[in-house]
Amino acid sequence: MATGGLLLAAKRLGWKTIVVTLTKGEAGQNYLNKKLNRFEELKNAAKVLKVDKLIIGDFPDGKLRQTEASWSKWLNVQMSKYNPGWIATYDPSGLTGHPDHISLSNYLIKDNKSKLWFTTMPKYLKYYNLKIVEFLTEPTHKLDLGFDWITKSLAAYAHASQKLGKDLPVPLWLALAYVHSEWYHEYNPKVKYKHKFIEFKI
Repeated sequence: MATGGLLLAAKRLGWKTIVVTLTKGEAGQNYLNKKLNRFEELKNAAKVLKVDKLIIGDFPDGKLRQTEASWSKWLNVQMSKYNPGWIATYDPSGLTGHPDHISLSNYLIKDNKSKLWFTTMPKYLKYYNLKIVEFLTEPTHKLDLGFDWITKSLAAYAHASQKLGKDLPVPLWLALAYVHSEWYHEYNPKVKYKHKFIEFKI
């Protein structure tokens, strides 16, 4: 949802795209009656976005804050192996306030050797979680998706069990068609980024 357009744009420019996730999302809510593996959903979404490499860790979903000592070592191995020139991740707000998102963002801030961008959004769009809006970074770059919003929406709908966009006042595809943009904040080592872990329902 956050970086689908960027992944498509990078592929078009000839970049190798790698998606790394630390968990399998097993703690997340399932909004379907049938059992659906979120691991498989992610693989399907990655195919839609033409991702070159999908790397999935098996660390406890919702508990990255408590297990940094273990997953950080694994992540460092991936970093050394692929040596990314550019990393896009969550900003210190976690976008939704998810503690795993915030934990990963904090770690990459303090142990970053690559060009780092945070996925973010203008504060006027951040109407649904006022507890974290003050930690949302101001966009420094805007990516107009053009018609890539269609491919991005197909990737989002691959996550059927998550019911993405359930809190929006309009269908997800319509919101993506109307906004058709992604926003990013280029990390500045001179800035002291703040964060806050809030009560969050996984």
